Amino acid sequence: MSAVPVNEAGETISPNSEKTFTAIIPFSDDVGRFKANVNLLYGENQTANLYDTTSFFMLPLHYLLLLIGFFTLLIIVLLILMRSKRNQYVATEDGDDVSMYVRDGHAANPQDHDIDLSK
Repeated sequence: MSAVPVNEAGETISPNSEKTFTAIIPFSDDVGRFKANVNLLYGENQTANLYDTTSFFMLPLHYLLLLIGFFTLLIIVLLILMRSKRNQYVATEDGDDVSMYVRDGHAANPQDHDIDLSK
């Protein structure tokens, strides 16, 4: 638990108006979900406590980089494994050679074995 002053300058907020304050969250190596609670001082020494004002997740940068590196390495390893599995199933034929006739265009009476390269 930690406390962070938000309105150090002591700015006043008029009734029926809104004001946004920002504060730097004290960084630590904690990972997880955190909640923010607001303690207000207003009017003539009146106080209010607003519990569960907001919640946020914190993950230190070095953990995030390790997580990204791990998933990148995992994807690379899976791609290498998939590629090597695919290359194992290359079909080879040990049969006789088949003759093919290739010509540019075709004659008036094309044969079944002719390949048309004009298109």
